[in-house]
Parts: sequence; C-alpha cells; structure tokens
Amino acid sequence: AMMAANEPEYILRAHALCYEGKFREAAQLYRSNGDENRAMQLFTDMRMFEDAQEVMASASGETQRMLMRKRADWARDSNQPKVAAEMLISSGDLDKAVILITDNDWMDLAINVMRKLDRSDVESLRRLAAYFIRKSEFSLAAKIYGNMNDIKSMAQMHVAAGHWTDAFAIADRYPNFVEDVYLPYARYLAERDQFEEAQKAYHKAGRDQEALRVLEQLTGNAVDENRFADAGYYHWLLSMQYLERSKDNPSLISKYHASAKLAEMYYAYDAIFLYCNQPFTRHSSETLLNMARYLAAQKPVPNISQV
Repeated sequence: AMMAANEPEYILRAHALCYEGKFREAAQLYRSNGDENRAMQLFTDMRMFEDAQEVMASASGETQRMLMRKRADWARDSNQPKVAAEMLISSGDLDKAVILITDNDWMDLAINVMRKLDRSDVESLRRLAAYFIRKSEFSLAAKIYGNMNDIKSMAQMHVAAGHWTDAFAIADRYPNFVEDVYLPYARYLAERDQFEEAQKAYHKAGRDQEALRVLEQLTGNAVDENRFADAGYYHWLLSMQYLERSKDNPSLISKYHASAKLAEMYYAYDAIFLYCNQPFTRHSSETLLNMARYLAAQKPVPNISQV
C-alpha cells in the first residue's frame, strides 16, 4: 500500500526501522534525505524531546516554536504544568502561559512572563496585575498599570488596599482622578466616625452635598454629646457653607442666619454648661450672667437648658 502511495524509498525504510524500535536510525535516515520535519515529528511523537531539540537547533524559527508547543502539550498531559508553562513562554504563547502561571500560583514565572508581554497584550497584563494584587505584590501590579498607562486601575488598587499615601500621590499628579481617590477616602473616614476629616475629603472630591451632609451630622453629634464648643464651631462652619452656596441658591440665606445664630448660642452656652458641671470656670460671674441673659432671650434650642 505504501509503495502504491508513491512514498519515497527512504520513508519506507524509516518505517521499517521504527517497527524494529530503531527510532534514532530512522530519524537519521530522514535527516540525511533533508526531511528535518519528519525527524522532528518522529521524536516529538515518541516524546524524545532531547533528540528533537538537537534536530531543532538547525530548524527554522517556526519549526522551533512548533516543537515548543508540542513539548508544552506533552508536559501538560504528563502532569508537569510548570515545564509546560516554561515551554509556552519559550514558544511565545504568552497568553496561554499567563493563564497556566496565575492558576498555579508561580510567582517566579509570573515575573518572568511580565517582562516579555507587550503593551498590546492587555488581557494577559490585566490577569497578571490581578494575580499580583491577590499576592499583595502591589509594586509589581503598579508597574504593569504604569506601563499600560492605566492610572484609574492603579488608583483603584491603592484605594482598595488602603494605601492612601500612594493614592493621594496619584490624585495630586492626575487631577482628573481626585474623585476616584478622595470619595472612597471620605467614606472610609466617615465609617470610622472621623467626620471632620471625612468632611474635608468630600470637599476635596468635589462632593459638596456629601460634605455638607457630614458637617450637619457632625454638628448634630456635638449637640447630642453636650460638646457645645464643638457644636458652636460646626454651626459656624455650616453657616459659612450656606453663605458660600447662597450665591447659587438664595433660599439658603435663612439657613445661614439660623446657623450663625446657633453658633453664637452654643458658644455662650458652653461656658454656662461647664460652670454648672465643673468646679472651676475661666469666666467672671458677670460674663456668665450676661451669657445667661442673652440665652434666656432666645427661642428654645435643642439641648440648651432654660433652667
């Protein structure tokens, strides 16, 4: 049948040698007839990779890559995934290599393949960056995002990790990412009851509505906790905010007046409250009396006792 297929004689002789298990002699026969490909095929099919490598040394780049891929498949099938990953890197199949490397958590190969990836290999770069973040290798992930010029992902990474200093540095350098950094920071502070800092962070993020809401919350807390000096200060801050905004929204003028009034009242009441609850006071009795008379003349206000 083989003769009928018009196979050259050397191929038939090589087949015969293979049947006798003389694979190297068969391959030599192929090569002496200039048939490098069949020699390679034979060695790779028989998993004789060292011999195949020898043939490959004189083979073209494309043939070399083909051998690498075959070897990678073999390594994967014979449960040597790390060898497979190394072969995939060598053959330039970097996308497949990255999947194998990140799935198996090989940091050394991840760093190796990172250096070989092109900026256009976006999917593989993102996969690697996500892997580095999982392993808390933030500087490696930042390097990838930097090379991709993906500042937003870099900012989000620092924010998620709570690396506020790094995040602020990005916001300073790239003003259009200020909100991406300061908004989560403000929320982070508010969750930890650091309302004053949160208020500033909201302001910085350009979220004036939230900044105002936090300031109102701060003011309410100070009143509820009988911290009347703080309450006075926050009401004064609030009044300034309302005044600032009244340019665009005149209905806030009344809120400005109300807050300014409350700032004065809580400031005055703080001295009286401390006098009643602490053994010493820095105010003369005449000053305290005038403060009390001033307060008595006003409408009742939350937590200010008229008695």
